Order: sequence, then structure tokens, then C-alpha cells
Amino acid sequence: MSQSRGPYDFVFLNQSCSPQVLELCEKIADELGPTLLFTGTDLRKSRTPRLTIQPAPAYDNSSYRSRLKTWLSYSAAAMKLGIRLRGSPVVVVTSNPPFGPFIGYFLRKVRRFRYVIRVLDVYPDAILQAGLAKGFFRAIPFGWELSSRIAFQHAERVITLGECMAERVQRFMAAQQRVDIIPDWVDTERISPIAKANNWFAKEHNQLGVLTVLYSGNLGVTHDIEGVFSAIEQLEGDPRIQFLFVGGGARRGEIIARLKERKNCRILANQSEEVLPYSMSSGDVALVLLGDSGRGVSMPSKTYHMMASGAAVLGISSGDNDLKRTIEYHGAGLNLEPRDDAGIVKAIKRFASDPVFLEQCRQNSRAAATFSYSAAICLEKLVRLLAEVRGAPAAPSPHNS
Repeated sequence: MSQSRGPYDFVFLNQSCSPQVLELCEKIADELGPTLLFTGTDLRKSRTPRLTIQPAPAYDNSSYRSRLKTWLSYSAAAMKLGIRLRGSPVVVVTSNPPFGPFIGYFLRKVRRFRYVIRVLDVYPDAILQAGLAKGFFRAIPFGWELSSRIAFQHAERVITLGECMAERVQRFMAAQQRVDIIPDWVDTERISPIAKANNWFAKEHNQLGVLTVLYSGNLGVTHDIEGVFSAIEQLEGDPRIQFLFVGGGARRGEIIARLKERKNCRILANQSEEVLPYSMSSGDVALVLLGDSGRGVSMPSKTYHMMASGAAVLGISSGDNDLKRTIEYHGAGLNLEPRDDAGIVKAIKRFASDPVFLEQCRQNSRAAATFSYSAAICLEKLVRLLAEVRGAPAAPSPHNS
């Protein structure tokens, strides 16, 4: 496919692109002007002709080497693309790949493009906390910190998903700069509570008359699930409680090996987009895991989907993080440390034994999704922010550069 050079009003650089990003790009294209999305994800065709989707090198997380190789391939392709673009678009870079902010700074220096950074994970913290600082990565932290200060301080705006992430990136920024907090979002009309009695998925998978503790989505290698495994084993004799795992990921094989003989557990493959509204709403309690590598540097977007479904949220995460803050601020459930086996068991038993508490958590979850994390609210915030950037003169550089 030949490259389209524009001109565009906005260019989004996302190596791995979620349906939410596509939705954002379509809205920006419709409301603010012609937009280009440069991504390595195979997406559906855009519903608007004002959005051009251009294929890019895809992300491969199968090994340290493949991660670095595909990050660098995408970054090089994105810079080459930017050099050839016509006009003066606003470039929206993400921390996906982690070099996104540096791409933005490069295009500012070479083409004088203004850029916005949307932080999905805080680097180099995410690499260090995940234990990925091996080989090449051992030399990263010091240089990355210095480079990030330059990249972030020349950005027009910086956006994060939560307060903890904002606190982490503040160290990169100049005193007069502020961080905009705009979380990921969910379609609260598509994902909504469905009573189990009216939910074919819950009926088909024998979830009527029990407390369903649901994990939905991929389970990665960084997720600490030992406490959950222990809880499932300890609660096997409690007929009130059933665990339902729906999804895949690197640890699916381990889940099957550990839990396939458990009578209180069902394990299902990833479901189609059409089925997700029913599978998600079959959970009374949603398990959301944030590994130690994500502490303070990431926020699981599935949280908002599970809240939209009306499930209470049982967060499994370490220390202070945006998942824990979200659950506690909205009164949407409980958060436990990953290795707190006894605490996890106690929390699940409380949900099963206290229907008033469970119902209050479920109502709070749905209300939070509707009034704080809906697509209508969060997308509108992003549209307004990008409209301000496009309409305003370029921010003065904090350095002579």
C-alpha cells in the first residue's frame, strides 16, 4: 500500500491500537479534520472517509529481542512518515511504543510539528519494574530520564490515564506544565448490566444461583495470580461461589493446568465482540489484576468495562496505584495485595455473604462508569483538548532548542 502524505490536521502514532483509539481517531476526524492513524494493528475499516489508516510494523512481545526490534522498526517508520508528511499536523504520540515521546520531539525539531503525548504506561519505570532491564535495557534508565525531560517539556500537552501515573511523569516536566488526566473509556450503552435470568451466556455456562467471580481478558506473564489460585482451592467446597475465566494470554496454559480439575472453576476461550456484553455481565464480581510491574505506571482499561457491566470489582494489586484508587474512590469493591491469600478468600466470602454490600458495590461501579468513564465524557475531553492544541499557537520551548 502506498503511503498517504496528507495534508492532515492530526496524526496518531500508535503501534498497538485498541478499539478505543480507533474510536477516538474517527471522532477527531469527524469533528476536527482529516486524520491519519499509523498503526501495526489490523483494524476494521474506518467508518469515516476523513480517517486514513496506514499500516505500520506490528508489535511482537514474544521475547525481549522481538520487543526491542519491533519498537525500533515502528519508531524508524514513524519518523520517516513524519518527514514526508505535507502540512503541519498536530501529532499525537503514545508510550506505545515506549519511544513515542522521542518521536514527537524528533518531528518537532525536524518539521516543527506540535505534538501531544498520551501516556499509557510510564517508561522507563515499566521496564524496570517488569524486570526487563537486561542486556541493552541495562543502559536505559539514566539516559531515558534525561531524554524524557526534553521530550515531555517540548510537548504541547501531556495526558495520563490516572493520578498515580500523572505523579510519576511530573518529574519529566517543567514547573509551569500540567498533566491532563483523561482515562480510557467504555461504551456504557453496549456494555451494561444484564440480569443473569435474562443472560443466555450465564445460563449456558451454569452461572445462575451462584456468585460468579469473573476474570475476563488476557492474562500476562507479569500478573501475580498465585493468591487467586490459592483462593480458588480454598473455596472449592463453598457451593455459593463459582470462578469463571474468559480469555487467553501467555498464562492460559498455566490456568488450565492448575484449575481444570477444580469443580468451582470454568475456563473459556476469548469471546467474540458480539458475545462480550453477555460474558462480561455474567460476573457478579470482576477480578482485575495489576502486576507489580504496573504499580503506579499503568491502569488496566478492562476495569472500566467491568464497571460498566455492573460488577463489583476485586482488585489484586500492590501498593498505591490507579486501580486501587479507582476502586476505593468510587466504592466499587475491594483491593487486596496479590499474595494475601487469606484476604482474597475473606473478600470473596464477604461478597457472597453480604448481598447489601455486593449490591452497593455493583451500583457504584455502574454509576462510576456512566458518569466518569463513558465514551461520551472521556472522548469529549480529548476532542476539546486537541481542538485547543490545534487552535493555539505553539507552546514556547522551555529550553533554547
